[in-house]
Formats: sequence, structure tokens, C-alpha cells
Amino acid sequence: MLHPRAVAALGAAGPVAAFELFLDRLPPGSGKARPPAPGGELQPVRRDFAFVVDAALPADDLLRTIRGLSGKLPGKLALSEIALFDDYRGAGVAEGKKSLAVTVAIHPRERTLTDEDIQAAADAIVARVRRATGGALRETAAN
Repeated sequence: MLHPRAVAALGAAGPVAAFELFLDRLPPGSGKARPPAPGGELQPVRRDFAFVVDAALPADDLLRTIRGLSGKLPGKLALSEIALFDDYRGAGVAEGKKSLAVTVAIHPRERTLTDEDIQAAADAIVARVRRATGGALRETAAN
């Protein structure tokens, strides 16, 4: 940590840490480059879904349903970062129902995703949720 007077002289705010790295003293690498993970260099696409399901359905059941699709999507797509971000009951949602909103990252493994790839993955997610839970996409005023 830098002394407070040195931090003030630099015009920096808050505590400041500094270090020096001697690159010539680092041990040599093995010389073997690791191959990138399949699709590791390709950007994932994130999509949010809000499903209206029975109020008694545990949110974890919905998440497990979506996770079960990974590796089974068209175009060798993978899913990750499947997370619940809203559990809503109230205006716009029927009595005895709730809206569960999830975010999903869709990862390509071989090539950059096209709009058609993304739509196929979204359609597969919606169809699987419908079959497994009876849930449907929540309609909004914008739809």
C-alpha cells in the first residue's frame, strides 16, 4: 500500500496498492499452448424468458427443466448461466399462477450464432418448459 501522502501527491482517491514485476525472473513456460475449449472463443448470447406457471411449482424445477436441454439443442449449442431473476405474482398474472423470469446464456460451439440459431434455441426452451411444467411465455403489453 502506498503511503497516504504519496496517494495524495498522485491525486488518487482511496487506498492505492503498487507492485513491481520482474518479467526476466519468471520461470519459463512449458512451451505447450493449450488448445481453446470448443466454442470458447465464440460469444454467447443471453436471453431472458418469463414463464407463467402454477404458483406451487418450485422455481428450481423450472431451472432444472431448462438445464436439461444443454447439449440437446440444434446446432450443438450449449446453455449456461441459467438463473432465476424474478418471481412475480400480482397484476397481469392469473390467480394461482406466478411468473418466473430466467436468464440463459446460449453458447455456440462451432460458429457464430445466427438469428435462426438463437430463435431455434429459444423455441426449444419454450417447448421444453411447456411440456415439462405446463408453463407458457408471459404476455406483456409490448407483445
